[in-house]
Amino acid sequence: MSENPEVQRQFAVQRIYVKDISFESPNSPNIFKENWTPQINVGLGTEVSDIGNGAKELALKVTVDAKHEGKSVFLVEVV
Repeated sequence: MSENPEVQRQFAVQRIYVKDISFESPNSPNIFKENWTPQINVGLGTEVSDIGNGAKELALKVTVDAKHEGKSVFLVEVV
């Protein structure tokens, strides 16, 4: 049997911030005059960067894309 204790990794959140935010609504305001049934797609992604001294940056990217009859209602991205 091994006498080495199991190594437990820990992490701590140092900062939470918005790196980038984007909103587009290219067909406003006319698209909202219609009776619309939007098709909404939500995407999530992550990216990890080493920022030195054993610290990492984890970026969470959220994208929401809404369309009505093939036309863009809005596109939102937050990182």
